[in-house]
Amino acid sequence: HGALELAPGDDHAEEAIERSTIRRAKWRELVTRYVDEARSASDTALKSSFLVSAAETAFRYGRPELAAKGKKGKAPRKVLLEEVVSGLSEALEIDPKNRRAALLLEHVYREEERFEELAQAMERFALESTAKDEKVAGYLRLGRLTRKRLAAPERAATAYERVLELSPGHPEAISFLANHFTEKEMWDHLVALYEEQLAGGGVRGGQEAGTLLQIAMVHWRMRKRPEQAEPYFERLRKMEPAQPVMLAFFREICAERGESQRLAAILGDAQRSLPEAERAKIATEIAKLAEEGANAAKAIEQWRALLRQDPSHAEARVALRRLYRQTSGWNALADLLRGELERIAPEDAEARLPVLREIAQVYRDHLKSDSALVAVLTQIVALAPQDADALRELSRVYEALQRWRDLLTTQARLAELEPDAGARAEIYRGIARRWLEQFSNVQNAVEAYEKLREAAPLDPEAIEKLKELYGKRRTYNKL
Repeated sequence: HGALELAPGDDHAEEAIERSTIRRAKWRELVTRYVDEARSASDTALKSSFLVSAAETAFRYGRPELAAKGKKGKAPRKVLLEEVVSGLSEALEIDPKNRRAALLLEHVYREEERFEELAQAMERFALESTAKDEKVAGYLRLGRLTRKRLAAPERAATAYERVLELSPGHPEAISFLANHFTEKEMWDHLVALYEEQLAGGGVRGGQEAGTLLQIAMVHWRMRKRPEQAEPYFERLRKMEPAQPVMLAFFREICAERGESQRLAAILGDAQRSLPEAERAKIATEIAKLAEEGANAAKAIEQWRALLRQDPSHAEARVALRRLYRQTSGWNALADLLRGELERIAPEDAEARLPVLREIAQVYRDHLKSDSALVAVLTQIVALAPQDADALRELSRVYEALQRWRDLLTTQARLAELEPDAGARAEIYRGIARRWLEQFSNVQNAVEAYEKLREAAPLDPEAIEKLKELYGKRRTYNKL
């Protein structure tokens, strides 16, 4: 009827409806004829076929007729169904490979919700089938029935195991068995399941890594046997060097065994397989491992790579400062600090001064470079004019470099910051003598002696020199 709705007037559809109508009206006669022919047939296959035809006709046409009669038809309907089942069972005894009989018997049992008998029929069908696809389909139906309708997971597991024997890698079978073995904590069975799929070619291309991970996880997390998980994680590592779970495993066991160098090598392989943007975290980890393993050169290499990738990486800068000091890499430390200084705004004195002071310490104590130190101290003094220590150090450097005029200017600024009158007086004394003796600059010498006298009013040298110089310059009022 549906075909006629889609294609009105279709000859084949009309012919089929006519045949069906005739068969419905004469189903009892047809059943009797088929049974009689079965009884007289000598060929077993033909006998089995007639019995199936009789059962099919009775089930298809007799059952609906009896069901339509309501309560009065209940008993006859039940008798009819038993006759159908009996006929199909006999057909299968005669010809166990009769596919029509097996499938119809399954249909009858399913419709009547006779699930235990249905399971037995399905199992018999799967056993007797010669075609691989039919056997697989039969065991799959049996697995679903015993799992859902009979709530018999053990029987379902047996059916699905048969499926895998015929069709390795079948996803439904693997999924059920994996869940079943996990739920029952049957870890040996679960591992065996995955290993059989690997060995038997049941794992499709691209899925081997996932199977290896499953086996490894069972050994590691379920069975608490990391030594058995390790070979599988190693195989997985060769396929996916940056696989996160695999890396977590090696982080744990290498930490327990103290195998930091091995872990660094594993992380190095992972780092090389990652996109540039994702390498920073692992590079940080490798650097720390190298440092823990007293491999400063390797640690420096990793931290420097991080810094090149991200110049604002604070942890890398701190680590490199520490490592350069440990390894006496003073030039590298100075370069690092100068690079950091360049990233700070020129007017940000609070941020620049600590860096400048650290650079100055490197040049003074380690590189012994007074010429480089001058530039750094000059910047410090420009940002912190009241820094007496910087002025004092700058004075020492100018004297060492024999930059006398710069020395005198700096000493003058230092004297103004000196709180102790005696110390201030000595600074001015040195300034005055140098102006007079080295440069013969009377004017600047007089100014220095005057400041000396302010700091020490009764200083004999200041009084005598000022008398002399005032007289020479005829500065009688001051004299």
